[in-house]
Amino acid sequence: MIAIDGAQKSGSGTIVRYAVALASLLGQPLHLFNARAKRDKPGLRPQHLSSVLACAELCGFFHYQMRAIFEVVSEEQYRKWISEQQTFL
Repeated sequence: MIAIDGAQKSGSGTIVRYAVALASLLGQPLHLFNARAKRDKPGLRPQHLSSVLACAELCGFFHYQMRAIFEVVSEEQYRKWISEQQTFL
């Protein structure tokens, strides 16, 4: 899993777009937290979701039509959730 703190440096949407592209190229799951935390309007904006869908479209046949639910949670909530997940290895 690739984990990226979106509040690093300027905390711009560039981190979001590059992280999604990197995860797509490597075929790895992505945990991006604190997305645009330093911005006046933190969190994902419509153009960031568009970049996620564009990468999904490029990844394979009909992947772009798969829809996911995005839930913004705190780092503490994420850590709790990940600790409850079952591993398959």
